[in-house]
Amino acid sequence: MLGYEYKKETQETNDAEGRGFPNPTLRYLQNATQPFYVGGFYTEYIRSGFFGQAKYDYDDKYNFDLTIRRDGSSRFGSNARWGTFGAVSAGWRISSEPFMKNADWVDNLRVRASYGVTGNSSIGNFESRTLLSTAGQYLGGGALSFVQLGNDLLTWEESVSTNLGVDATLFNGRIIVTLDAWRKDSRKLLFDTRLPLDSGFGSITRNAGKLRNQGIDFDMQTTNLIIGKFRWSTGFNTSIFSNELLELYEGLDRIGNDLIVGKPISFLYGYEYAGVNPANGSPMYYDENGEYTYLVTDDDLKYLGSTLPWTYGGLSNTFRYGPVSLEVFFQYQYGNIAFNQDLYNLAQAGSLGQDNQTIDQLYFWREPGQITNVPIPYEGGRIPGHSGYQQNSTRLVSDGSYIRLKQVTLNYNLPKTLLNKVKIEEVNVYVQGINLWTFTKYNGLDPEVNSLGTTYGTYPSSKQMTAGINLTF
Repeated sequence: MLGYEYKKETQETNDAEGRGFPNPTLRYLQNATQPFYVGGFYTEYIRSGFFGQAKYDYDDKYNFDLTIRRDGSSRFGSNARWGTFGAVSAGWRISSEPFMKNADWVDNLRVRASYGVTGNSSIGNFESRTLLSTAGQYLGGGALSFVQLGNDLLTWEESVSTNLGVDATLFNGRIIVTLDAWRKDSRKLLFDTRLPLDSGFGSITRNAGKLRNQGIDFDMQTTNLIIGKFRWSTGFNTSIFSNELLELYEGLDRIGNDLIVGKPISFLYGYEYAGVNPANGSPMYYDENGEYTYLVTDDDLKYLGSTLPWTYGGLSNTFRYGPVSLEVFFQYQYGNIAFNQDLYNLAQAGSLGQDNQTIDQLYFWREPGQITNVPIPYEGGRIPGHSGYQQNSTRLVSDGSYIRLKQVTLNYNLPKTLLNKVKIEEVNVYVQGINLWTFTKYNGLDPEVNSLGTTYGTYPSSKQMTAGINLTF
């Protein structure tokens, strides 16, 4: 198969504002006594590409796919708008081989592999262009100033993906398993890189850096028990995931405390809390040498952990007996930390005097020798010569792992013999509960709603109970 695609997207707006209308019925701009504002906006981009695909299948046993694309985008530099991408995949249905004929418990067994390169053009329409903007006046007339430095070499970000997988159906469909091991390396990242201040610009968009995502995905569906009208089935899925920044630009191994080579792209960076000094109630931290200190500096900052879970997934069980069914679903994640920013104000031993406090703040330090994790209250939250209580430290960080009973649904379908008399095809009566139970060590309101490992004033997932009837005519 061969093909060509073309896309042009244009957005244009014009707006104006007037004030001082003499009468509410006069609503047009020409009726305004004071023209106040006029503005407009225009943007467009074009993307086109050629593609070809070839497929080969032999006896439903061996299959091969090959895809090649040549794509161009107006978003990139005039010298680098086109990119070539492709993918190849192969599969082998082992269960169709003669040596498997005696394995009657294997319904289907297939292995597959794929390798491909894709392109990403998710940037602004004019990131590669040198841009000017109207700014003030010059010699009594309008003036233009540079606001963005262009890059004629800006081109496609590329992602190289490798996948190995197995699909299996066993025991007459009682067990269905899918297993995938994958790696995705992104290179030539579309990156805003810093420029020297004397250049007149703060940054320039260019291709730089490498990022790796890899993991294992597992899914299994089973029919565990069938006895008469009773049926019990289970679904389980889990993913093991890792993320690592492999490279920045110009030999840099870090950009501030946000991006560090060798670390994931989402992590927490801060101070390590050492508890409260039993002698005087002052909060203590570990410095860069692992020693106790009351006053921390930037040198004492350290990597605290990833906000991305190491593994996550879900487990569902469905029990059916005739017209009655019960569905129970758990979800989980494990291996991430989370920063509870709400504790900035709610865990200050009452020192700030402006917010209510968590109940554990009642156990603040009161006398020499007392062992507690809550420092002595001090007005303003900062003892002279000490770091303030509101530090980005492990005191406000906890394990973001959780297991949650996400959903329970009880269904009952009325008998067809009863419904036929009133010409209704189906009546389903149900009771459902959502977010009924959670097990976690997270010290915030809800480990599920944290965004990039941080919660601040985020409303937790609510516990819900509903009942209803679904009618099908």
